[in-house]
Amino acid sequence: MKFLFLAAFLINLSIARARSLELTTETFDSVVGGDKPVLVKCGHCKKLEPVYDRLSELYRGKDVVIARVNADVHRELGKRFGIRGYPTIKWFNARSKDAKIYDNGREIESFVDFIEKKTGVKAGRSGSSSGGVLELTPETFNKVVFDPQKDVLVKFYAPWCGHCKNLEPIYEKVYECFSSDKHVSIVRLNADSYSDIAEEHGIQGFPTLKLFLKGSSQKTVLEYNGPNTESEIISFINKNTGTARVPGGDLDDMAGRISEFDAIVKGYETSNKQDILLKLKDLASKSNNNYGLYYVKVLEKAIESVDYVENEYKRLERLLKNSFDRKKRDDIQIRKNILSAFRSKGRSRSDEL
Repeated sequence: MKFLFLAAFLINLSIARARSLELTTETFDSVVGGDKPVLVKCGHCKKLEPVYDRLSELYRGKDVVIARVNADVHRELGKRFGIRGYPTIKWFNARSKDAKIYDNGREIESFVDFIEKKTGVKAGRSGSSSGGVLELTPETFNKVVFDPQKDVLVKFYAPWCGHCKNLEPIYEKVYECFSSDKHVSIVRLNADSYSDIAEEHGIQGFPTLKLFLKGSSQKTVLEYNGPNTESEIISFINKNTGTARVPGGDLDDMAGRISEFDAIVKGYETSNKQDILLKLKDLASKSNNNYGLYYVKVLEKAIESVDYVENEYKRLERLLKNSFDRKKRDDIQIRKNILSAFRSKGRSRSDEL
């Protein structure tokens, strides 16, 4: 059994790392100098491997080739291009065999920035849409994770771990869900390559998700122990960061509601609306929440027209069936949620709890 486990481990590890195109003496000239620019890494570097593999993932199917050469085996290529140390990374423009040394940073962001400036080609996300979960390295871990302005969810994983692979598409969806929440970062670390960081943070199995809460550089850290499903991970983040997302990235039906304002407008239809309006205006003048003014606007319109709340609610509901960018969708959803506080069946956040 131990032998079978070791064999499976080695096979999975090989597959996980065989993401960039492996060039040989026989194939090099058929790839380099072709219609696509090529980034070539010569030699092995354990710390760079997960970053380079991730880079290859991001450009799969794009008009850029991410490749590597084992210069120990194919020494003639190393000699041909003056390779004197490992790893050496060289850039070849399309239809050119003139190599340019890549001497930018070794983080994923530096590679992506370099390629985009050279070609205009944007990185993808696991072969699909743009963006992608940030891959941490020892150089970036503390800067990203301990940013006092950010709530940071870290996935500690190993490339050979089957459960980690199963979680990956779910984790990408979680990333997309919170991509517009500037105070939330969804990142990951190859704990197999950077075992010292994993040990420092008490990682004993894979995958492990830990949420580092904002507030100070001495962060509170929460470990996620729920099911590895999109909805449960999103709920965990919402509960601990003050966000209000649902799977797919939209806001939930209570997002943007302000409990103090809800309490004032509750039952407004049978109350003196002018008195309520004065209270709302007074509260809005003291509030830092811009949506307080929307409560005022809604009541002013409702005083003018008894049908305003219902008609506007239905209009926004129809709008949400269209495609908008995330910021616009959030604004429409929040206004719809606030309108629901004025409807006959509207409920305050306190009623929900």
